[in-house]
Amino acid sequence: MVIQFDSSFFGAPTMGKSIRMMGVSEHEVDEVLQHAKSNLRIAGFDEEEMRLRQRMSYKPHTLKLPQGPYIFCDFRTLQLPGIELNPPVSEALKRMHMLAADPGIISVMNKHSWRVGIMTEMALVGYVGISPKCILSFNKNHGEEISLRLRTNDLKGFRKYESIMPV
Repeated sequence: MVIQFDSSFFGAPTMGKSIRMMGVSEHEVDEVLQHAKSNLRIAGFDEEEMRLRQRMSYKPHTLKLPQGPYIFCDFRTLQLPGIELNPPVSEALKRMHMLAADPGIISVMNKHSWRVGIMTEMALVGYVGISPKCILSFNKNHGEEISLRLRTNDLKGFRKYESIMPV
């Protein structure tokens, strides 16, 4: 459709010039808006609140220890008479369970048909990086007992998981 305007419309001479206008109907605009997908990367306030409620309703995931012939049979944490350990013994037990359930450790144990009687948390013998001799772990009687040093020198935390793994 071509619309002709006279010079009085713009207040300037437009003799012989035409303007083309294009558009869509309201129905087409409504159809596009209905079928437009919302941007899932940008969440609104309602979506954020719903996600927060879902996260809060999740129960903590319990670690499943491996089953089968090649496993760690038992676990024992560090007990020092008269000293209350912080982090508590329950956290040390969780660390030992994490190690026992580690896919790399499970794979090595299955490959070599190893069965460990007990994994224990060992007491500090020397200071890591300070003492000339520092024992980080030991294996007694070919896997009857494996002891690992999980805690830091000051007993106020755990050594990093990555530093325990190679031991």
